[in-house]
Amino acid sequence: MKKLLFVIAIAFFYMGITSVHASEVYYTNVNNISFTKEEYDFVSKILWDGYQENMTLEEYDIILSNGISENIQINKYLPIMPLDTSHTTNAKSLVIAKSAFPSYALITVTLRWLGDPATRSYDIMGAYLDGVSLASSVSTRLSSSSSAYNSTYIKSDSNGFGVSIKLPDYDSNIILTQSYRVNGTGNVFASYQHAKYSISLNNSQKYTISNNGSGKVFLFDSSVYSYYDHMGGVNIAV
Repeated sequence: MKKLLFVIAIAFFYMGITSVHASEVYYTNVNNISFTKEEYDFVSKILWDGYQENMTLEEYDIILSNGISENIQINKYLPIMPLDTSHTTNAKSLVIAKSAFPSYALITVTLRWLGDPATRSYDIMGAYLDGVSLASSVSTRLSSSSSAYNSTYIKSDSNGFGVSIKLPDYDSNIILTQSYRVNGTGNVFASYQHAKYSISLNNSQKYTISNNGSGKVFLFDSSVYSYYDHMGGVNIAV
């Protein structure tokens, strides 16, 4: 009898541990990545609510592998209108956020289309790094009404990077995001440049990273300068 009571007690003990652990899982996404409530809310703050649904392991590692930070700063440029409005009337919202950790800063940049772009070609999104350096890979994600995918078409330089990403042909509610870590003290300048005309992947990478460029990031080759809208960028101190 005593032995039976001991076994029952042990069983309840482990059931208690399991239930406590299970209660920490607030949300599990399509890639089988689980979030606590604190992690989920943190992602919503620095990116947007719903970004969690398609997060990959790489994105989770960049954003959440060292926990969360309450030291958050967000800078906005809203709305952003293309300089050449004769080719598009769509406004965009560009936001950069920083979350400070002891050994690095997490940077997230979100570009939200407030309408549907007329041209669906290779847009570019990236950063000029002033006094800081990359401390992780760069995740660039496009999310829309019916799809979500990451782009790996990155062009890197010692002072920053750009990523070309193809807009979906018909989707609406388009949001593009970048996440990465930086080391050092300085500034991060982020820019999103929309292609007003159809352009190839190769030609979309004809630029250098420069604070004298469009959005203080992209200095375009003259052969492709007219293809992009040259909207302003955002920046944040690190």
